[in-house]
Amino acid sequence: MSIRFVTDSCSDIPWDYAKKNKIKVVPLSVLYNDKVFKETPDFDLEKHYNNYKVNPNFLPKTSQPTPGEYFKVYEELIKEGASSIIVICVSSKLSGTINSAQTAAKMIKNSHPEINFYFIDSLNASYSEVFLIEEGLDLVKKGVKIDKIIEKLESLKRKIKTYIFIPTLKFLHLNGRISLTKYLLGKLLRKKVIIRVNEEGANETVCTVNSPEQAITKLVEVTTQKGVLKPRKACIVHAYNLELAKKLELLLRKEVPNIDYKIIQTKVTISAHTGPDAVALLTDFGTS
Repeated sequence: MSIRFVTDSCSDIPWDYAKKNKIKVVPLSVLYNDKVFKETPDFDLEKHYNNYKVNPNFLPKTSQPTPGEYFKVYEELIKEGASSIIVICVSSKLSGTINSAQTAAKMIKNSHPEINFYFIDSLNASYSEVFLIEEGLDLVKKGVKIDKIIEKLESLKRKIKTYIFIPTLKFLHLNGRISLTKYLLGKLLRKKVIIRVNEEGANETVCTVNSPEQAITKLVEVTTQKGVLKPRKACIVHAYNLELAKKLELLLRKEVPNIDYKIIQTKVTISAHTGPDAVALLTDFGTS
């Protein structure tokens, strides 16, 4: 039985990792300047982030993949010999992507009833989805049966934490994620926020901070509960703020010296809502 994985570009999966492990990535769309761009490997991320510097009113919009885009990917996998397809999606509370993925599966089942589909609502976004893929690939290599793999991934997704430092509420407000009242209050008080993705897969405010330095200290503190909890993996995700991500790295290494971690740059669909200066700490508390 050939088991293959599909995810969305909101996962921030590194393109080389996806290619090496034959993971199909369905792109979300980004809209600005009356043009639609696909979040694919050839998208110019540097040029995109530069737009924030040259245009203070730059505001990209995002759009989920269509069922047709998932259908095309499923067809490719079937041609490559897949018999079971595990689809890991961005939280259904943040995007309707999983609906497109499931609709496409129903469509393709008409001509390929033998193909088994499994859908994991990650209840999260960004590299949290990749944590699940990493675990899934490891289980496949060990020869674990598909039902057990799904069971383990469903369990693991509850052990992944995401905390995000957002220096400005502007982009959350303009993209309709928070009300005008909350935005104006935050602006008036000059507060910067830390949010988390909660157990239901939705964003919620954890606390406010006064500076980026205070923010990264708080990210490590709330993630580890002041050093009590030790994650097995971590990923520092930044939009266009590598300097702050590096500072967060130093704090994390001090608190959890032997952790398996990496620093990555988020793509477009997440930064469209957080802004270019956001930095996040994602952690995997699963057992090895």
